[in-house]
Amino acid sequence: MYRVLAGNTNGDGVPAIIMSDEHIFNCWDEPNRCVKSSGNPDSPPIWKFFSFHFWPNAQHPLGHPWTLSPEDYSPIAQGPRDTNTFLGYSIEPSCDLQPFVPHEERVPGRVYAMTKRLSYFAPQPDRAWPPSFFASAARRVRGVQFTIGAANDTKFAAHWHLEIPQMSEFGGEGVMKNLGLLERDAFVREVARSKVLLGVGRPAISPTPYQALCLGVPFINPILDWDPRAPNEPKTWNTQHNGLRELKPPYVYNVHKDDEVGFLGAIARALDTPIPRYIPPGKSLSEVAVRLHTILQRDWRYEAEELLGERIRTKKGERFTL
Repeated sequence: MYRVLAGNTNGDGVPAIIMSDEHIFNCWDEPNRCVKSSGNPDSPPIWKFFSFHFWPNAQHPLGHPWTLSPEDYSPIAQGPRDTNTFLGYSIEPSCDLQPFVPHEERVPGRVYAMTKRLSYFAPQPDRAWPPSFFASAARRVRGVQFTIGAANDTKFAAHWHLEIPQMSEFGGEGVMKNLGLLERDAFVREVARSKVLLGVGRPAISPTPYQALCLGVPFINPILDWDPRAPNEPKTWNTQHNGLRELKPPYVYNVHKDDEVGFLGAIARALDTPIPRYIPPGKSLSEVAVRLHTILQRDWRYEAEELLGERIRTKKGERFTL
């Protein structure tokens, strides 16, 4: 990385350099080797560097604007300077690597529960469904068969005082089949062979639901928290995947946690209503390209000058070289 940057005097001709959040701070901590400073005048200035970070908090020495995010977090921000810059991403390239499986060739009744750890089923605030819901579905939804690809992380769960339910609590092996922790390509193949993808509360904002929709697999999105005065207003929801909370059936079924009737109904409807490949609004490669173009057109030097002036006036925040 240092050799590449050293070849660009002050980063001329390079509008932006995107790094992981970890690398951006490593770079910042070595100003005489990576970013422009009084002792290293030939490297690009810090305002040309951007970090890509999955969560809403700032992960860049210059704060939120220089932190690129996969989702639009502006609705939960206190102000325009308190939100990361929305770039997003598209799963189209990776989705195209997996052929679309015709619905009649998929595993009959398969609902793939999205979890890599059995501990996600342990009682905790963001667990969406108790095991009894799965047993109930096996009795009441014709032909349903749940599949997971999860590691048995009993030791991890014990460390955090989490009690993993026994398979019998889900209705037995005939109801819940565990394929074990899968490599990514194998995981995508199994999702493509499924009828429905079921969120269980964790992990948050995973790319997998986007991948599933592109493969023609609808997603059941748990609503983990909501305003009791407006329980059916999506803007008040905190869901497992907030990027999908505004979408509706037959693509996304948003269901309140611990709502057994809603859980059973969503599974039954999703199994009975196959969907084609679907790319949610804002997630196409062309839309990401438009947002990237817009980001690159911003006057980042001017914004950096304003920030530096503010830091000098308030004596808050580290100073940097323009």
